[in-house]
Amino acid sequence: MLKKTRQYHNWIGLILSIPTFIVGITALLITFENTYKDTSSEPIVNVSWLPGYSNALSSSEKSDKNNRIRASLSLTPNLRYIGTTNGLFQVEKDRLISIPSIEGIQVHCIKKVASSIWIGTKKGLFKMDLSSQITELKFNREIHQIESPNDSTLIVSDHKTLFISNNNGISWRKDSSFQALEFPISTSTSSRKTTSIKLHKLIMDMHTGKAFFGKKFEGIWIFILGLTVSVLSLTGIYMWYKKRSNKAKRAKKASVIKQKKLEE
Repeated sequence: MLKKTRQYHNWIGLILSIPTFIVGITALLITFENTYKDTSSEPIVNVSWLPGYSNALSSSEKSDKNNRIRASLSLTPNLRYIGTTNGLFQVEKDRLISIPSIEGIQVHCIKKVASSIWIGTKKGLFKMDLSSQITELKFNREIHQIESPNDSTLIVSDHKTLFISNNNGISWRKDSSFQALEFPISTSTSSRKTTSIKLHKLIMDMHTGKAFFGKKFEGIWIFILGLTVSVLSLTGIYMWYKKRSNKAKRAKKASVIKQKKLEE
């Protein structure tokens, strides 16, 4: 029974070492993703062979994302623009038309200024002429908020900084007056000590490492676990291989000895 149990343990461990090793390696890569994410040297990988990127699954996911509305702008009772997590759409009467230049890009906000609309997205700030529907990228930074005091001035935010353009988006500068301000620190996030949280949050914080290292240094936890899992997977495969190799050597040696005895 013990022998059978050990065999089951070894084979199950060997099979599960593959996904475990993948989790470990990807955890290490996630820790250092800032060194390669969205850089010119980041490679483009063909994933068409992976089942998770099949046409059926991709179509289903995109259809679901299209329904997540993030922003809306009504120009007339029969004309409206809707920004979603998967692009910008024009709703005219009973028709839904996708804007090709922003297809697949998450939209955060929409603002009409003069004869154009400005679209703040995850990939930057776009300007679309309402008459020709020609779209231009005017600011290559993720934009979450748009304000326009007049037809030529724009004030946008990327959640951390305010940027101003006085020439209709041709050039941009940081709002120096905003940079000089210091927001009061909330006691709920600074000096107040957390004494109790809901169970599901504690479980998540323990998983991510926040419970042990805090939010700022939770990457340490990911790195330690990723390295540990990777090493255990490799050493486990190595021990399994050595055990089978030694067993084969012993069997071969016993066979040679037996053969010699028969010859004698």
